[in-house]
Amino acid sequence: MTDYYSALREPISEACFTEHKGTVLGIYEPSSLVVNFHPSIESFIRTASECMLNPSTSNNITTVKQLGHYSTYIHETMHWWQFIASTAGFIQTLACSSQSLMTAINIQRMNNDFILCKPLIEQARSDKSTNPKGDWAILHTLVNSWFDVEYGICCMNSPEKLAKFCADGFFESVGICLYTLYQNALQAFHNQFPQTRALLPINDWESKFIHLRDSQYPNFHYKSEVILPKIGALAIFEGQARFTQLQFLHYALDGNTRLKDWKSQLHGIYVQAFQYFINILGVKWPEKANDPLINIFLLLCDIALNPSCGFPDGIETFEGFFEEVHPGYRFQSLCKIVAESSQFITQCSGVSRDIYLEISGLLCKSLNWKTPLDVVKCWIQIYFQTDLLRKLEELRTNHEFICDQMGTSMSMPIRLATARQVSLLQDKLNAPELFCWAGHYLGKNVLENFASDTFQLINKHPAPFAILNEYQDGPIVYMCGSDTIPPDDLKNENVVGQHFGVQTAADILRQTVSGHGQYSFNYLWNNPHINVDWKAISHRYFKSLTGKDLESIIIL
Repeated sequence: MTDYYSALREPISEACFTEHKGTVLGIYEPSSLVVNFHPSIESFIRTASECMLNPSTSNNITTVKQLGHYSTYIHETMHWWQFIASTAGFIQTLACSSQSLMTAINIQRMNNDFILCKPLIEQARSDKSTNPKGDWAILHTLVNSWFDVEYGICCMNSPEKLAKFCADGFFESVGICLYTLYQNALQAFHNQFPQTRALLPINDWESKFIHLRDSQYPNFHYKSEVILPKIGALAIFEGQARFTQLQFLHYALDGNTRLKDWKSQLHGIYVQAFQYFINILGVKWPEKANDPLINIFLLLCDIALNPSCGFPDGIETFEGFFEEVHPGYRFQSLCKIVAESSQFITQCSGVSRDIYLEISGLLCKSLNWKTPLDVVKCWIQIYFQTDLLRKLEELRTNHEFICDQMGTSMSMPIRLATARQVSLLQDKLNAPELFCWAGHYLGKNVLENFASDTFQLINKHPAPFAILNEYQDGPIVYMCGSDTIPPDDLKNENVVGQHFGVQTAADILRQTVSGHGQYSFNYLWNNPHINVDWKAISHRYFKSLTGKDLESIIIL
């Protein structure tokens, strides 16, 4: 039988380096905010971080192997940036956390004598009543809410995959699933930061979208023709990260490489967006990673992933919501504009702040969009007006993410991600070109020193958690920026313990809803050197969140 969770979502990254012939060196998992590195590069990443803090040691980072390993770190860090500092990514980060919390709340609402069966999606399918009542109605609400998020993420990331699920009884329309993804994300954000409700209102959304559905507006009503873009956010995420990585290697190796030298890195999802781009332009693949085509491609990725409609701005035209917020549609529109005028490619023969501002301004003006920098300004203004700028900075510096005002830790990932987002956005406001063309600037600086502002910037904004298997007493490290808290530090222990307790609970809830067969407690963060009974922890968290015993659930 189909595991709907694994079928709808794909891993975000498996960054490889040629020398290892396909060995996966790094994986970023957005739902848990974790990057997992291959043991072969862990010690190098630590050395590189030390070089940034102590420039006198920077001459140790010189070999092709070392630079390749560091490019993996850049690739995975880019994914972390995407999921907190781009609109398309941040929406998903918020919605995933909301999904777990709402699932727990709905299970808690059910009577104790109502027998739950795993997976709940199959239990809901078994109910043939047209108007379910009581606990059955709650179960249907739970499953429908679950799929609202699942289908929304799939629609945004992998639209080509969504098509085969459109006949499923839980699917309504592509427009509605994307709307509900946004609605879930904003509700989660409002619940954590209620002072933002007035600046990010969603009160009239439901009535507007229901009107589109009831009036049979294309892409919004049940069983409407499914019209999807050819490119999804996942292809843009991966294309942006891969070509950033290759630009770094190009400049770090003094321009002595060609793209064909990295052939093993240029396939599948990593080149899907770029291949679409050059097909629309009718041009051949460039020879080197410093080509203007790649510079403009990376700028298009930045713009495509950062709509303002809905979040952080309001929605002006509900009929155009789907096309305006979907990264794939945005990317396709941008490609067409660039294809109509060669000036954009010519202007991108180099990169700079002025070039970034000019070209992004021209492209966005032609489509009546805000530029990515304008979107950053919107966010900063919201945080400033609500005094969240100061409060979130305090959360980040004091590492106080664990419990919200209601005393629950399930929404810890939202507080952590938002606190880290504010810091990154402030730096992006000052230097948007560094984040758009990070590989260019990092690669050019690596031959000079690791103390440059560019390297300090990437070291300031690492993914929150890294699994470093070299530690015998525990692989998980809390990356707080600029330096890393040692594994045996109390702050590391508290933040890591609480965060992965939340992730364990989220996974058990996920398995309960959509996972077939027996429960699995084999987590990515498991470590044979630590005597932690994750099964017992899972049972305890499930009981505290839902009021139900995990043993009482029948396995279908």
